Parts: sequence; structure tokens; C-alpha cells
Amino acid sequence: MYVGRFRLSGKTGGRPLRLTPEQIEQARQLYDSGTPVPKIAHTFKAAPATVNRYTARKAETK
Repeated sequence: MYVGRFRLSGKTGGRPLRLTPEQIEQARQLYDSGTPVPKIAHTFKAAPATVNRYTARKAETK
């Protein structure tokens, strides 16, 4: 009941994204060009695990 009212008011729950959609696209381009994940993470001041999560390609989407 509470969640429904929360969503109706235009709010979303959960933790905010660490990278913006533009940064995620840039990270994917760097990853695809062969840049190591730790270097990408350092560039965006994020953890390597975060970069891995954003650059991971799902097998079923290819």
C-alpha cells in the first residue's frame, strides 16, 4: 500500500546510480576498445566492480 502511493507521487526507490548514463556509455566504449577495467574505474572514480556491472554484456542480448 505504501509503495503504491510512493510510486504514484513520482518517486522511485533504491540507491542512486554511481555513473550517469553518459558515463556508462563512455565506460562501455573504453571497455570495448580494450582499456583495462581498473583504469576505467580510476577515470570515473568508481570501484572496478561497478565498472564491471555496467560494462557486462548479457549473452542473451547479443
